[in-house]
Amino acid sequence: MSPLDPSAAGVRRIEAPVLADRKGTVWTPGLVDVTLRLGDRVVLTESPPPGISQDLARSLREAAARLAGARGASGAFTVSFLADPASGEQRFLGTAHGLPEAVAVVEAANELDLSALELHLSRGGTLDGQPPESRGFSLQVTLSALDPEDGFAPRSGVIEALRLPAGAGLRADAAVEEGEAPPDGEEIVRVTAHGRTRAEALDRLQRGLARTEVAVRGGTTDKAFLTEVLDRAELTSRKPVDPGWLERLVASGEHLPRRGAEAALLAAAVAGYEEELALARSRFYASAARGRPEVPKEIGRAVELRQRGNEYLFRVSRLDRRLFRVEVEGVLLEVLAEPPGRTGRAISCGGKSWRVSLAAQESRLLVEVDGIPHRIERDAGGIVRSPAPAVVVSLAVREGDEVAAGDPLAVLEAMKMETTVVAPGPGRVRKVLVRRNAQVGTGGPLLTLEPLDRGGAAAVPGPRVRFDALVPSVDGPAGSRGEILAEARRLILGYDADPRTVQRLVSGEAGPPGPEDLATEERILRAYADLSSLFRRQTDGDGRLSAEEYLFTYLRDLDARGAGLPEAFLDKLRRALSHYGLAALDRSPELEESLFRIAVSHRQPRQEAAVLALLEGWLERRGLPEVLGARELLDRVIAETQGREPAVHDLAREVRYRAFDRPLLLATRERIYASAAVDLTRLAAGPSPEEGAELIRSLVECPLPLHHLISQRLTQADPVLRAALLEILVRRYYRIRELGEVGITLLDGQTFAVADYVHRGSPIHLIATHASHRRLAWNVHALSRLAGEAAPEVETVADLYLWRPGEPPAEDADAAEIAALLAPAAPDPHVLPDQLRRVAVSLAGPAGVRHFTFRRRADGQITEDRIYRGIHPLVALRLELWRLQEFHLDRLESPEGVYLFHGVARENPRDDRLFAMAEVRDLTPVRDAEERIVQLPQLEHMLMEALAGIRRFQSRRAAGERLQWNRVLLGVWPPVDLRADELNTLVRRLAPLTEGLGLEKVAVRCRIPDRETGELRDWVLEISNFEGSGVVLRVRKPTEAPLKPLREYAQKVVDLRRRGLPYPYEVVKRLAPPRREAAADLPPGEFVEHDLDAAGRLLPVDRPYGGNQANVVVGVIRNFTPRYPEGMARVILLGDPSRGMGALAEPECRRIVAALDLARQMGVP
Repeated sequence: MSPLDPSAAGVRRIEAPVLADRKGTVWTPGLVDVTLRLGDRVVLTESPPPGISQDLARSLREAAARLAGARGASGAFTVSFLADPASGEQRFLGTAHGLPEAVAVVEAANELDLSALELHLSRGGTLDGQPPESRGFSLQVTLSALDPEDGFAPRSGVIEALRLPAGAGLRADAAVEEGEAPPDGEEIVRVTAHGRTRAEALDRLQRGLARTEVAVRGGTTDKAFLTEVLDRAELTSRKPVDPGWLERLVASGEHLPRRGAEAALLAAAVAGYEEELALARSRFYASAARGRPEVPKEIGRAVELRQRGNEYLFRVSRLDRRLFRVEVEGVLLEVLAEPPGRTGRAISCGGKSWRVSLAAQESRLLVEVDGIPHRIERDAGGIVRSPAPAVVVSLAVREGDEVAAGDPLAVLEAMKMETTVVAPGPGRVRKVLVRRNAQVGTGGPLLTLEPLDRGGAAAVPGPRVRFDALVPSVDGPAGSRGEILAEARRLILGYDADPRTVQRLVSGEAGPPGPEDLATEERILRAYADLSSLFRRQTDGDGRLSAEEYLFTYLRDLDARGAGLPEAFLDKLRRALSHYGLAALDRSPELEESLFRIAVSHRQPRQEAAVLALLEGWLERRGLPEVLGARELLDRVIAETQGREPAVHDLAREVRYRAFDRPLLLATRERIYASAAVDLTRLAAGPSPEEGAELIRSLVECPLPLHHLISQRLTQADPVLRAALLEILVRRYYRIRELGEVGITLLDGQTFAVADYVHRGSPIHLIATHASHRRLAWNVHALSRLAGEAAPEVETVADLYLWRPGEPPAEDADAAEIAALLAPAAPDPHVLPDQLRRVAVSLAGPAGVRHFTFRRRADGQITEDRIYRGIHPLVALRLELWRLQEFHLDRLESPEGVYLFHGVARENPRDDRLFAMAEVRDLTPVRDAEERIVQLPQLEHMLMEALAGIRRFQSRRAAGERLQWNRVLLGVWPPVDLRADELNTLVRRLAPLTEGLGLEKVAVRCRIPDRETGELRDWVLEISNFEGSGVVLRVRKPTEAPLKPLREYAQKVVDLRRRGLPYPYEVVKRLAPPRREAAADLPPGEFVEHDLDAAGRLLPVDRPYGGNQANVVVGVIRNFTPRYPEGMARVILLGDPSRGMGALAEPECRRIVAALDLARQMGVP
């Protein structure tokens, strides 16, 4: 018979521990199977040996006892055999002094302390009785300092952490302690498990190994290999594995664990993101300590990882404190990662959860997933970063170059000093991320390095990890509006929102908002307002510093918890932090992360578009429920965006106006129209002459437009009512003229109203009628006949009021039709007489009223006066539209009763601006309990409608393209009998409505009674300085001259405003307003400009503003107060951005030095 082959299938390698005393008593307490080996190293030890029959086991134990007893010595021995369970054949291999290395498996099965017995025998002790019978099954693995991914090469290092398992049936024997370094390849710990069945023992061993935590600095272990071996199905098979199974497993590359690999990669990707974010956050707080917090520009980070020779590129974004979005292999996943604890963290994805722990080993990560280790390689060399803000002067390397530690990589320049960035270690330049002359910030990436030797990881091929199974199932429609709103909220809070998803909200692809979305939208806008409040640059309530300055002060020292800062600011801060789930200001990682996200949020360029999209949706909503606090929220958005986000500011105002203010005004409007309708019905019922006259007076004084309503009734009116209605129209349009009695003339059954008035000393004869549009030609002929009957020396004007049902044609078509009748090309017997100087045609219909004005030119031709298209000439006269004759005017869409024009100066095309005009026909005030005027509803209504028209036009333009120097002109019918303090209060209350509209002034043309005589006199109230330090109210006499285009000075102011820059002389006006502008927020003052004389001294100069020859303006400024009536003087220096932004040459330097000398001579700041 040939000897047994240890590599033959089915052959087992058995070790039998033997104890013998000096009296010849011999115990063989059990057998140990050490068949599963890798080379000379035992991987798995079992007792009793699998597949060995009881007879064969008894035979082996008896043989071991005889062989050990034959030595004639006492002590412990280990006898080794080869055994073939199939044939029962056995082969003796040898006897060694001492117990086997895996003695713990025998001790666990027999409940004996064999090591203690060995010591007992060495001291001359004896064995009494028989050894206990083995019970159950025991298995053991040995964790060693070997690298299974590099051919099991020794990888020893310092044991930084060692956590051993405990529990029923578990035993762990450590060979080293924390802080020690085991010899290369030597064991670290043996883990033994015992169970009533082999399956129970194997399960306990798997759990025990999973709970064994070993962190080796500079080394690794073979835990991953042991985990995979214990997890293989071959071990649970009834047929024991053969001796060559492990060799074949390793050769196939399947000896490393696959279970949990996807979780290990996800955990490593999230950890890579957090590590990079921690650096960014550290740089943020370091820069905050210097007073200028800096935040990164990149949203989401790319993390490159390698696992078992495969490379993976992850794109990681943080969605909130625990939620991450990970994009890999074309798959988009959401990973929920709990904060790391002392023993790891829990992560979940796609309905699965894991417990993971990470240990960094240079460029590698040891990731244990539910106790199963996985080794992940990171982008080893990492990114070489700029140490400070600088300019890249030169690059010393190219992609692919190999460098040694200390080799120069790039030269940077900052503050006129050059810094050489060197390689932190040997490596190869993988990618250059900058170019020459590029600006980089602190921590900005310059290039990436990879090590020259990446180890042997690539030598062990493995299957690629798939992530498809982790894609979450979607309950509702993908990309629903709710998901898009959630992404928008993340953007507002400074998290890494997906710009593509947010763009769907901006572009309108999110679908119509539903009732359930309103609460989410409210939370988004509230978060936006709360976070924006921390960055206001206007001074806070204490008048000392702005909220942004207080925030920067707070960020310098979080441990101070805001000590010394105003409580109003701290309330703002707590309100902002509440959106991150924080209520206190105690320093914590959560507080640091939330403050960092607030700073990131402030730098998000896409925020404005998302907020505008939400507000656009609110603009279309009907009846925003007050229960959400929508009005208060809109007020906050308006306040917090003032001067910073003009588009959001304007749209929020428009939403508030549409949703809350306009309905109140419209309700008032409806009441007025209802009252007018009642008066018209009473008038149609045939009242007495006295009552009829009162009804006509009431309808003439009605503050709302009535042309459409009256014109519609005129089509069905009897002759008496027709005459009354026609008189009402005439008196309403010509209310600024002192009409005498309005006469009624019938011509072929058509009713005509005639009246006379005096204008500028000359008599004017008026003819007016109302008819169907179908009778336009007949009415023109009738008009010619009636005008011809008037005295030739009396100028005649005519009004044609027409009604046309149905859809109207284009305005130009109407104008052409009317022009053809008023000025026919061919000779016409009904040609209009010369004394007819002007014809106004008002064409009403279901869609509204169109106005056309035709005048006789000097050559006798009658042509349309285009400047008056869309407005009756007497209304235009009341609104002083004639003053805009130096401008090309384009009528814009505007609310009813408001006339909005885009004007471009004929002589200066750069001077383009907006003019909004409206009439105020009622000044009935609303008074409080103390009889103080708190509101002028009709005036405020028309002003808000005019401003709304301007705001809509401006909101469609980029901030740098918005028109400046715009005007609002209001014509007030009733006398204005308000005290100066009431006017000032009204002006200051309404001034915020003009924010961001680029207004030069609001001019109110009105009649004010003389305080002594009571005589009504024409005055213009001018409200200006909306962009300055305080609104100014002036009272002046009306100007009877056309508005001139902007001169050079004003044009500079407008051009700079469009760029968001102040003109120095306008700054001076704010700092030292003239005495007549005492309503301004600063005390009155004066500015005396200085310039250099031939000797280089600063002397006062008397020249118009804007005459400076250098890029700076120098002067002495004084403010006069009751305490210092002589004035507080300072020398002031201002840069002139219209000439050279920040450019300082010899002329500027000479003036700066001279200004310092002047301040020293005067003894002033």
